[in-house]
Amino acid sequence: MASGASTLPLLVRAFPFFYSFLPPWEARSLRLCCKDLAHIGACHCFKEIVFHLYKPDFERLRALADHPIISNHITALFYEAGSLVINGVNPYLDVNPEPAEAYLDEDEYRFETKDIGNRRRVHNCEENWLPRGAFDNLPITKEDLEGNYNQYLRAVDHQAQILWNREDYRLFEEVLPKLKGLEEIVVNHSIPVHPSPYDCFFAQPGSEMGAKQLQAVVHGLQGSELQLRSLCSRLIPPTLINARLFNQIARSCKGLTSLSLDFASEDYTDYSDEIHIHTEHTRRMIDTQIIQDCLKELLSLEYLSITFEAPRKLYFLSSLRGLIAPGFIWKNLREIQLSFIETEREELFNFFELHRSTLKVIRLHHCKLTTTSWVKLLWQMKGALDLNDICISGRVMGRLESGESYPDLKQLYDNYGYQIWWFGSPDNPAKSSVTAGITAWFLHDAPFPLVSGIQYDTASDDEPDDDSEGERP
Repeated sequence: MASGASTLPLLVRAFPFFYSFLPPWEARSLRLCCKDLAHIGACHCFKEIVFHLYKPDFERLRALADHPIISNHITALFYEAGSLVINGVNPYLDVNPEPAEAYLDEDEYRFETKDIGNRRRVHNCEENWLPRGAFDNLPITKEDLEGNYNQYLRAVDHQAQILWNREDYRLFEEVLPKLKGLEEIVVNHSIPVHPSPYDCFFAQPGSEMGAKQLQAVVHGLQGSELQLRSLCSRLIPPTLINARLFNQIARSCKGLTSLSLDFASEDYTDYSDEIHIHTEHTRRMIDTQIIQDCLKELLSLEYLSITFEAPRKLYFLSSLRGLIAPGFIWKNLREIQLSFIETEREELFNFFELHRSTLKVIRLHHCKLTTTSWVKLLWQMKGALDLNDICISGRVMGRLESGESYPDLKQLYDNYGYQIWWFGSPDNPAKSSVTAGITAWFLHDAPFPLVSGIQYDTASDDEPDDDSEGERP
């Protein structure tokens, strides 16, 4: 070969293949080598973009959306939407907010410096505005904490201004129509799962009841003509269960094949009437069929997950029919996940049977059969369904039906005629848990687990304390 230059076209054509094996940060560095690699890298290095509720991240996203090549090859956005703004401040309603209401005062913030996780996270940040030796004290002294706390106040103010001025609405309205290849959006209202510009603070972003970051994203989807395939929102504030939001999802996301909605719960420290008020408000909103009407428009769904966090383990925040219209069928549904759902045996089985030709995975967590039996339901399901996986976990509640006697599993309590057990953890069930036993029985014809005389180990399954004994289910 007379000259190495003659091999360049072949190498350039091969680089898209090489790029697929490189982590994004390495692939992006290769873009600096030459114009050809810069163009190839633009197609392969920015497929998944993570950004936070943070002005510099907003500007970076705008720059990517304006790039003629990158904008067409971004396929997934992960929005870390957790807010540092606290105390129920609603930035969409408060015209003249009081800044002191939006953040932890100095004593509250100093208390957070005793948390081991907070200390480790802040210590690992290159810049944390703490003097050498600050971590020798527990809690950190006010003098040492002053610089970090002042930066925290600035960060809260910056986030609050984004929300109060609806800068997030304008961002998504401007950016989303430019991302022609976008297929997936994840909105996380909870503690960030990616490295965050707020890791240097002892307070962490989280789900704020007044913040409507998901609604800002859905607003940007309107009129964008995007063919979104997957939408996931984690820890959605219950205040967002409203007709406007779900009508927008139905209109803008008709091609979804995957929908995951995880609703947050307010944090209650006692058993006051507020728990009942929260539960009843959520139930009333769902019973208006807001979510049901939205789901009926998403005809292409293959994966559906609707989960709740209840203020107490015995509060079930939705009926099945409040979410899914009786008799409605998704022709391609392969996986369903539900939690804190109240239903009846025949109603739940009818849903499964309608989807028996496609349904392969079922996950149920903390579910209640109001007047019917789990034993009868499980045998019905096993006789009718051909599943690849099944997981029934958490506290399971049902009632005896005619001619039945329940097995003597580890029973938590028997209030108002209900039988309630801890089946096991959904994330890491012990091999001897009821959850694992049901899976083995259903998939591998192991012995049926809900019979008398079998002992189940729940100690390793993180069984919750029985501090809610005496509550009305």
